[in-house]
Amino acid sequence: MKLRQWIELIANWFESPDIRAIKNRPTLPDADFHQEYYANTKVTCDTCAVVRRVLREQLGLSNTRPSDNIATLFPDLDIGEVCFEIGDVLRISFLDSAIDKLDGSVDSLIRATHDLRTLRQTSHGLAGD
Repeated sequence: MKLRQWIELIANWFESPDIRAIKNRPTLPDADFHQEYYANTKVTCDTCAVVRRVLREQLGLSNTRPSDNIATLFPDLDIGEVCFEIGDVLRISFLDSAIDKLDGSVDSLIRATHDLRTLRQTSHGLAGD
């Protein structure tokens, strides 16, 4: 067995049952995720995809749903770091006040990201007038 496989095996031993349950869900592609949970909102599929990609890359959560709460799953997690990673991908910055309002759910991350992107697009549009 390769070292990487051993590391993954050991990491699985320490994961909570809730994290394992998320990882064992059937895969829901980003387009289907958006259609199921955000089709009747202004949140874009791209926003959902970026947030989910950051959670996949940073936390190893590949099958998140809006109700999943990363603050509960990872009690020592600094949600600001997750926002920083999302912001880095999208070239936006979360204000501390916006981060403080997050409840740790995937939904709150997606909606805050959407709001920030919308605000940024609106301010750029006004600046160009």
